[in-house]
This record gives sequence, structure tokens and C-alpha cells, in this order.
Amino acid sequence: MARLLYTQDLQMSSPAVVGQFNTAGQQSLTMYAVGFGINSNLLKNTAAVTGWLYYSTDSGEALTQALQSILATVQLRAATCMASQ
Repeated sequence: MARLLYTQDLQMSSPAVVGQFNTAGQQSLTMYAVGFGINSNLLKNTAAVTGWLYYSTDSGEALTQALQSILATVQLRAATCMASQ
């Protein structure tokens, strides 16, 4: 299911412009997973086949760093998407 959500266009039958949003191009799901106190092979393998990012953390400091990295990636992607419209 995760691979399907990542590889398939989730908005194939809708118009390219919805309200003020230009949704042209492929609309897919990108996820970020954090294993806190565990090193989950399921999460790690899911991330590998879907392009998701997976972080394994075992401390509050490492969790903070993982979340900051995720937020920075999301902000960069949002800025890139806005610039290309």
C-alpha cells in the first residue's frame, strides 16, 4: 500500500486547478517515519521502497534532531514546489 501511495498519481481524475491550487503533475504521498527506541525493519524497508525517510532514535536529543531534519526537508520541498508554479 505504501508503494502504491508513493508511485501512483492520487489525483488523476480531478481538474488540474482546484480553487487557487494548481495541482498539475503527479500528486503522491511522501512519508517520514521515526522509530523511537526501536530499530524497525518494517519501517526501514518501507522507507527504502517508497522514497520515504526513516530515522531510528534512542534519545530525546536524537529525536529532536530527526524531527528538525524532517521539518527542514518538508520546508525545502514546499519552497521548491511553490517556486516551480
